[in-house]
Amino acid sequence: MRRFANVKIFASALVFVGLAGASFAQSLDPKEEAAKLEPGAYYWTGAAWQALEPVTWSANGVKKAGKSSVWSYRRPEARIQITDGNPLFCYKVVETAGGSSDSSSSQNVVIARLDQKKDHRELETPADAGAFTLKAGLSKERTPGITVTAAATGVILISPKAPLSPGEYVLGGSSLAITGYDFGFHR
Repeated sequence: MRRFANVKIFASALVFVGLAGASFAQSLDPKEEAAKLEPGAYYWTGAAWQALEPVTWSANGVKKAGKSSVWSYRRPEARIQITDGNPLFCYKVVETAGGSSDSSSSQNVVIARLDQKKDHRELETPADAGAFTLKAGLSKERTPGITVTAAATGVILISPKAPLSPGEYVLGGSSLAITGYDFGFHR
């Protein structure tokens, strides 16, 4: 009788562990988890969404006799360092009073590689590009191709089409010199 009780307890424990594992595995869908997030930008760690920090813009300068603008960002490296060259990002915009979201910012999402200096990072753009049309003013070497997928209303998932090169980056809309989220990837 005692042996039967032990087998029954062991079998119950296995069922419990199996169900717990199955429910945990089901909750690891990045798309489903993204819908639960607050507005902002995030990267997928493989188990959860981790918030990105807003970029800290420090100065704007003009270079090469007015032919380009240089946007400077504090610190030589972003505080957020990712470990995967094929990251998955989530960008959730604020919903308006009518329940819809501002999709115009999500249509102009860009990832741009920054130049890393000793004590800061820089983004050089053509002077005529301006702060609000950076996507058009940046070279293909500086802006990797991305795939943008709608996950829910006001929620998009962003991933590079090819692995990122090591370096410092900013993720944001076409006005990313002023607003955006920075991260680094160093193998």
